Amino acid sequence: VGGWAGGGRLRLESFPPESDWGEDEAKRIIEIAENECDHIVAIERPGRAKDGSHYTMRGICMDHLLAPLDRLIDLAKEVKPELKVTAIGDGGNELGFGKQYDATLASPNILMPDKCVSVVSCDHLIVASVSNWGGFALAAAAGMARHENAKKGGGGEWELDALAVVSRCLPSEVDETRILAGCVEAGCRDGVSGKMESTVDGMSLDITLD
Repeated sequence: VGGWAGGGRLRLESFPPESDWGEDEAKRIIEIAENECDHIVAIERPGRAKDGSHYTMRGICMDHLLAPLDRLIDLAKEVKPELKVTAIGDGGNELGFGKQYDATLASPNILMPDKCVSVVSCDHLIVASVSNWGGFALAAAAGMARHENAKKGGGGEWELDALAVVSRCLPSEVDETRILAGCVEAGCRDGVSGKMESTVDGMSLDITLD
């Protein structure tokens, strides 16, 4: 929160599906794990199931589409056992649900538990009706933590009232509407309906905005 709010830059690293990996990708993920990780946050990131593959919540294999970035956790933990991982998910197939594996298998809300539930664990698991909302909650909580620290030590602009701090850490209704419209324009599909429409997990944008 501090770096972002202070105008710090973020670097985006992109990895292709594992089938397209070469020595460069293998080396790069190791370098990131060893040199740049102190706390990993994963949101809506598929984690490998008990058979080693990655599935949608409906049991469709996605190995040919995504990079196995859950490997980053294994590599980073080897170098820094104290490293913490926060994971956010909504369908049981996401990285992190291994922390509550048995409970997730037993949940009536998981569509294909024996196939899709991830075995990859984490330190802090945030389960949300929609992963986006879990991300909003984490952002707001991080802002409030910074706010409380600022009140104790004189943190300048973070000594705003609590509502202002939370609002600052969340996208506005205009931002959220533009983001979703941009996703649709780029060809993204709703994860539940499979349609290119301004919905989130089968729910209208209005529900997210509420």
